[in-house]
Amino acid sequence: MTDATPLTGLRVLVAEDEALIAMLLEDMLEELGADVLGPVNSSSEALRLIDAGSPDAATLDVNLRGGTVYGPALELHRRGVPFVFVSGYGDLPDCPEELAGAVRLKKPFRLDELAAALAQAIRQSTG
Repeated sequence: MTDATPLTGLRVLVAEDEALIAMLLEDMLEELGADVLGPVNSSSEALRLIDAGSPDAATLDVNLRGGTVYGPALELHRRGVPFVFVSGYGDLPDCPEELAGAVRLKKPFRLDELAAALAQAIRQSTG
């Protein structure tokens, strides 16, 4: 990866409740040039960081501590902040209609897949 990636200098929120995956995401995002916000392991913590940290993008594990991450995703969507749903599942259970077109990244993933998913989300948000 070069320093000319679309993530260089962006603040990327990581919402993930599996510690090893959160650490992996953090390492990968830093390798891609991003500044990581979090990681956090609950929707309430994600919402707090969205309000306090004004992220430029986010990776959101669909299931956090037995609940979903749709609340933070809806807030990011409302603010026009690009995000990627990260999930071990093929589909998104009970996904709100306005989030149905969100970029998805299936676990497990590689660095290039993470970079491509975030670049796609960023492109979609800028029209």
